[in-house]
Formats: sequence, C-alpha cells, structure tokens
Amino acid sequence: MGRETRVVREIDGGDGTLTDKAGVTVQVRFSLTQTQDFIDGIPAVRSAEGSLEFKNISDAWAMLRSPETKTLRGGGIQAEVIVETAESFEVIGSVEDI
Repeated sequence: MGRETRVVREIDGGDGTLTDKAGVTVQVRFSLTQTQDFIDGIPAVRSAEGSLEFKNISDAWAMLRSPETKTLRGGGIQAEVIVETAESFEVIGSVEDI
C-alpha cells in the first residue's frame, strides 16, 4: 500500500481575523498549509496547520486564555482552529472557501 502526502493549499502571510465563541475578534496575519493524504492514489484525510502573527501581543494572550476553538477568516478561507501557541494553530475540521 503506497501512501503519499500532497500540499493542496498554501496561504503565506494572509491578513485575517480570529474570533472566539464570545464574539471577540482580533486582527492577525497568518500562513496556512493544508495537506491531503493519498493511499494508493485514492484521496484520504486532509489536515491543516499554520503560523500566526498577532497585530497586538495582548490579543495573543486573550486568544490563548481559553482552549475553545476560534474561527480564522481571511485569505479566501474560513476554518475552525485551536490556537496552540501565540505563533501557531491547528485546523479542526475543514478549510472552507469564502
């Protein structure tokens, strides 16, 4: 069985917003890489992760305080993410075109 991972989308230095469940929105700059696994040429699991740069460092702490998902929007996409550190995130679910 052959397994291959391919990059299916890259956003480098996109401007966007990060919004928490309470509706607090902050400005960010982000990069995102979305990959998809192929097993014997058949599409399988997609995943995505990326880096963050907050316009204001206090906004980073506000987004890190709670472990809930946030909505990342910008660069033509929208995705639910977990902010792992002040510089990184992981997408939970799909990356949607907007």
